[in-house]
Amino acid sequence: MPTNTTFCSKWLQKPDNTGRVCSRWLKQGKTASSFQCIVCNSGDLSCANGGWADLKKHFNRPKHIQCMKDVFGSISLTASNNQSLLLSNNKDDNSTCVATGSIDGSATRKPFVIVEKEQRALTHDDKITRAECLWSMATAQLAISFNASQFLPEIFRSMFPDSQVATDYSLRSRKISYVISHGTGYYFTNELIKDVRKAYGFTLLFDETTIAGVRKQLDIFFRYWSETKNCICVRFYKSIILGHATADIVSRSIIDSLKADGIDITKILMLGRDNPNVNKAIEEILNKEVIAERKKKCSSAPAFGLVSIGSCPLHIIHGSFRKGIKSTSWSIDEALNDIWFWFSRSAARRQDFKLVAASINEIYSRFVNRFVDTRWVEIGPVIARVVDQWDIIREYFLVYLPTTDKKLESNTKYQSIKTVLNDNFTLVKFNFILFLYRTLFKKVLTWLQQEQPLIHLLYDECYTLLHNVLLSFVKEEVLKDKNGIQLLSISFDLQNNQKKNLNIDIGETTRLHISSLTVNEKTVFFQDVRQIYCTITVSY
Repeated sequence: MPTNTTFCSKWLQKPDNTGRVCSRWLKQGKTASSFQCIVCNSGDLSCANGGWADLKKHFNRPKHIQCMKDVFGSISLTASNNQSLLLSNNKDDNSTCVATGSIDGSATRKPFVIVEKEQRALTHDDKITRAECLWSMATAQLAISFNASQFLPEIFRSMFPDSQVATDYSLRSRKISYVISHGTGYYFTNELIKDVRKAYGFTLLFDETTIAGVRKQLDIFFRYWSETKNCICVRFYKSIILGHATADIVSRSIIDSLKADGIDITKILMLGRDNPNVNKAIEEILNKEVIAERKKKCSSAPAFGLVSIGSCPLHIIHGSFRKGIKSTSWSIDEALNDIWFWFSRSAARRQDFKLVAASINEIYSRFVNRFVDTRWVEIGPVIARVVDQWDIIREYFLVYLPTTDKKLESNTKYQSIKTVLNDNFTLVKFNFILFLYRTLFKKVLTWLQQEQPLIHLLYDECYTLLHNVLLSFVKEEVLKDKNGIQLLSISFDLQNNQKKNLNIDIGETTRLHISSLTVNEKTVFFQDVRQIYCTITVSY
């Protein structure tokens, strides 16, 4: 029996068990006495002993027959994405035609799908896996509930009864969680890590908060120049569930995660963080760790730490605005939340409110939004809705409700709302805060929430905001020729440096409404306005 039969190129033109030429699936192996089957995705198979007989044994095997059906039964689905190879002849030894585009047996067959190096045609199992991965990624991208996939296999089988892929599709809620976490999620995380490793430096963003189940979740992001996308990217890295979340535990979790994935911590340029004291301690610990690692790499040169620009400017702006309003006894947040809570759980009250609006020929727009205490500047849109519907709100609470509900006198929530609505001072306060939001803070808040890098523009924007706040109540001659850090040396709290009541910025609408106040109320109002401006400046 021969033991050294070599591969013969004439075999490519011989017919197989389907009556078609073997070149559709056959090519020479890496050695002279071997061959490869493209559709079976096999490695080198020996033909040294039997020659053509070895090939016949292979193409008569059930596995090969099933693979041929999978490939040529759905010839448009292959792993190749290279469109330039379509309708090309098989001239390269490293690329092989796996399907033909002609249905006429006598016509010249032209290959229209090419399987290149490291590419192959999809088998039936591959098609199922591909379909399940696509649905898993769509579920993650569109934030679809995992439970929505519970009966999806039955639905697909009913929708596509002629599809074998739909028949064998088996992705349900439990399986999809594993596919995302251990399959597609694992793949994309590795791709991210590869991309970050190529970067010359990156910014690490982190945030720790309490989630459902009373657990601490630490979210970590990268901001870096992506060599793959050729732009600056902000990408989610991972979430870490913690019990205790002290500075030592959080910083160690971050460092251990980076080192475990082979990411060089000396490439960290800076940290993006919120303002709590625990995050300041985390930055100090990470800074020491980075300096120590940089000294190990280059002991001769001085090792610099992280670039520090402070905490998130959004939190500082929200905090300064909150402290400014809270420095008075206005209790704006309590008044807004009382009105919101009154309608939040009652369909009947909402219906009555709409009827009142129709009875006084006022156009009802929308109910009051809930005010969130951690987003103080966003109080502007909440107040805007109250001011726009001020007449309807007064009519509903002060005229309509007393005639329909006799128990109101014992309702503390109603009594609080009634006191606010009967106070002429209330609308003046609302309009002044709305003026602050629209003229000073809205623009900078919108600007700071952009996705593109803003660090190179942050100083100018912060300076402009501080200058505009000072210009609202400080005399212009005091601010003249003061730039940058010089603004901090201004004695803005001195009465002689502040504008008179007639010139202080409170907005035209606010000034129109203060005409209904008494002289004493006007005096108190402007004292509060000065206090708000001074507190915002100090806190900022």
